[in-house]
Amino acid sequence: MKTEVENSAEEAQQLKEFLVKEFKAKNKEIKDSEANAEMIVVMKHLKKVSRSSRLVWGSLAGKAEIRADVTITTTNAAPVSFTVDTSSKGASSAGGWLSGYGGSTEDALERTAAKIVSEIL
Repeated sequence: MKTEVENSAEEAQQLKEFLVKEFKAKNKEIKDSEANAEMIVVMKHLKKVSRSSRLVWGSLAGKAEIRADVTITTTNAAPVSFTVDTSSKGASSAGGWLSGYGGSTEDALERTAAKIVSEIL
């Protein structure tokens, strides 16, 4: 996981964790050693919306946005590359609204991971 966005190391780490979680949810295991495929994810754009901003400002806080370039290389095939653009979505429940999760950067990161995994699988 790499990032070209200033001050986004924490979000890059969160995206990596969400990717692992998404692969596990699909019963796929990620191994660091002896792999025959490598996935490189580079965060190119990030517009942050914190949970506190979402709670205070509601929809006026705007949407979190992420653009990530993904490249997959394998030992016996040509590399495959694609770009994922994601924006956060509003809360779908009262709990999501009260926590500030819906529409936050964390929400957009989780959606990005889900899009990447669904594109690969």
